[in-house]
Amino acid sequence: MNDTSGPRPAPTFVEWLMGLPLGWLTDPRHHLTDNQQITALGNGVVPLQAVSALRELITKAL
Repeated sequence: MNDTSGPRPAPTFVEWLMGLPLGWLTDPRHHLTDNQQITALGNGVVPLQAVSALRELITKAL
């Protein structure tokens, strides 16, 4: 849990920024608080970075 006060980005913005589909983590059916969503998103791997790294590895392996 993060008890830091002050402005924080909206979970939907962070989800978009990471290149995830809308609702991937922020869908209300997941029953997560905003704090839980931000924590999970903050601990996640940015898919676009992972794709870039894999492409680089594949290119060097050939």
